[in-house]
Amino acid sequence: MNTHTPPHTDGEYDMPSAEAMLAGTLALMTGHAQSACPRQRCLMSEKIVSNLAQMAQHPGFSANFQAVTERIRPIWALLTQADGTFTRGATSTQLELQTLWCNTARRLQ
Repeated sequence: MNTHTPPHTDGEYDMPSAEAMLAGTLALMTGHAQSACPRQRCLMSEKIVSNLAQMAQHPGFSANFQAVTERIRPIWALLTQADGTFTRGATSTQLELQTLWCNTARRLQ
């Protein structure tokens, strides 16, 4: 019996809370990598850190997955601090450098 439910055509998806948290976090990570706006990057990285902390405690994930999210959370926390530094008082040169760190594929071609 096929228990897989196809996604709705209107862009809505039905999924367990753990999968929804993971999907949302991946979307935030993608947005963070593509954004050139320091304020947006700072806000997204803060939410990513929060989501990673929640996933590290979520009963819907295996102990190994929880350990991975707990290991990468401090890395994202450091990135959040760096994003916040750029947001609060960066020079234009620093902002240009930050933009170069995560260029989208469209900009590289």
